[in-house]
Amino acid sequence: MGDSLRDDKWYSINKTNENGLIEIVEHQKFKGTFWERMELNHFPYDVQELSISLTTPLTINDIYFIENKQKPSGVNRTVFSDQQSWHLYEHVEFSFEQHREEYSLNYDQIHPVLICTWHVGRKCGYYIWNAYFLIFLIISASLGTFSISPSNSHGRLQITCTLLLTSVTFRWVVNKSLPTISYLTALDIYAIASIVALCIMNIFHGVVSYLYYNQIYLVSYLTPNNTQELQLSLYPEYFICRIDHYVLYKFGPTFNHADYCLSIENFWKINSCTWSFISGFNRACLNAGKTLLLTNVELPKIMTNNIEEFLEQTKIKTIEINRWIPTQNQSLEESE
Repeated sequence: MGDSLRDDKWYSINKTNENGLIEIVEHQKFKGTFWERMELNHFPYDVQELSISLTTPLTINDIYFIENKQKPSGVNRTVFSDQQSWHLYEHVEFSFEQHREEYSLNYDQIHPVLICTWHVGRKCGYYIWNAYFLIFLIISASLGTFSISPSNSHGRLQITCTLLLTSVTFRWVVNKSLPTISYLTALDIYAIASIVALCIMNIFHGVVSYLYYNQIYLVSYLTPNNTQELQLSLYPEYFICRIDHYVLYKFGPTFNHADYCLSIENFWKINSCTWSFISGFNRACLNAGKTLLLTNVELPKIMTNNIEEFLEQTKIKTIEINRWIPTQNQSLEESE
């Protein structure tokens, strides 16, 4: 029992039907501030046990408590003020104990204690949508890294590291609305497990990248027939048009703007670039005041460690593409 305790006491007399006995009932109303230690191991799905202990200066030789089974106890939930965050259960439990007065001259005296207990459950909808669901979305987004080619290992690691930092930052933000305790709650375990999962995914991508490039270096030690078959399995992206875009400066970005936009196309067998794509890309370059250069790089089918031999077998073709505009071309023809 806490501060501002108020005690109202009154009596009622009822005549029972059995043997004409008269029943005298003492009523007491307590109003005050009560304190309870919370167990947050299952937070935010925790159910707290609230209890009040009632005792008397009389000993067990003078008084004893008997629960009236005919009049079950209950809780008035209509006056419960914190219904938005907690759910108050109607069930009430009673238990009886016996305590001694410690550090007292009357240590041998045993007093009866009545313990009244009821339960409240936390409403966890706020934490499910603002914590569990958002953490689940971050972990689900990391699964998209497996769609990236193993040759682009830096892209995989960049995305997973970004999600890892996002998860750690979100963890600190969530901690501000959680109680500060010395043990882990269910939400803490879930958040830490998600961070560990992202770390494991980072390690996995690093190991796959190491094995991938290790196999590439082993290509040069194989026979030509097996080399070509292994290249086709290690370089599936060569069947797709892979484009890297650059801008070419005459002296540098500090002196003037770039005059050319360079697109390096790496083909193995099939060119998958369409004219609609090239036309749209050329229009974007012209709007920026640049000329489009398409460079076709054909790598040798057999990889070798000899750089000179590799460069001799590599073929590079460059095409300058300009958009034909009728009004401008007609003026040029008339001037000529």
